[in-house]
Amino acid sequence: MPAINYDWDDVEDNIVEEYDDAGITVAEYTTLPGLYGNIISQNRAGVESQFHYDALGSTLAVTDDNQNVTDTFAYTAFGDVTERTGTTEVPVQYIGQKGYYRGASAGDCLVRQRNYDPPKSRWLSVDPIPDYLHSNAYAYCHANPINKYDLSGTIILWCAHQVDRLKCAVCARLVGFEVLNELWLRGIDVNDWANGGRAMLHCVAVCRSSRQCRGSCLYWWQARETGTTVADEMGRHNNRAGDTCAFASSETTWLYLSWPQSCLDCCLDQWKAGALMCQRGAPPYTLEHCPPPS
Repeated sequence: MPAINYDWDDVEDNIVEEYDDAGITVAEYTTLPGLYGNIISQNRAGVESQFHYDALGSTLAVTDDNQNVTDTFAYTAFGDVTERTGTTEVPVQYIGQKGYYRGASAGDCLVRQRNYDPPKSRWLSVDPIPDYLHSNAYAYCHANPINKYDLSGTIILWCAHQVDRLKCAVCARLVGFEVLNELWLRGIDVNDWANGGRAMLHCVAVCRSSRQCRGSCLYWWQARETGTTVADEMGRHNNRAGDTCAFASSETTWLYLSWPQSCLDCCLDQWKAGALMCQRGAPPYTLEHCPPPS
């Protein structure tokens, strides 16, 4: 069987195409933009196939350009294929929507940082990021595959993008000290809720955490949809500004070898552009665009 090579988008960590040793494209994938963008379809040897997924992101059916069903799948809870119809080559099977890639010559799935073996319900190598909630470094999603997946092979996510908070907290705590020192050196008062200091803390902390904590805190902050107070709304808005800075100005997501712009400088630009929100006025406070930095 000829060797197959894979071309990945380093920024968004999505598969782009397969090609052989001669450099000839074997298959191309269409994905939504963004980190772990959903895979929509493949073009393999000129044949277009669209994927249809269940709530977890596993392929249930494949259709052709005429909307005819060509293939169907059924799985165990841990992703082993139990039923299959059709003969289309479909590497995008169990949680394929999110980039779990199943090779033709082996039963395991490539999940970016590691390989996962659905029949054995376990990873084939240890988690490079320590998991303090589970003693088994090979265990898959805390033995809870109905409610969790692991898009990078290192960070366990709830289906609603609720991240394992402990992993995020361990990394973010270290990042937080660095951020406070950076802002202090720039003369920015992080306790100033009305004029931009607190907004900058939100923005820079989330940007740095998203870059240095392998995206874990990105999902954590995005999942915070409480909005019960003005302070909650302010934090949520500025956290998203930090998300924008984390990836919009980066050359790469996982390795972060080179950043064209620091999180601090990017958030300062957001502040100058009026994109950050502050808590203004007297109680009960209102949410307003932060005044420009002096």
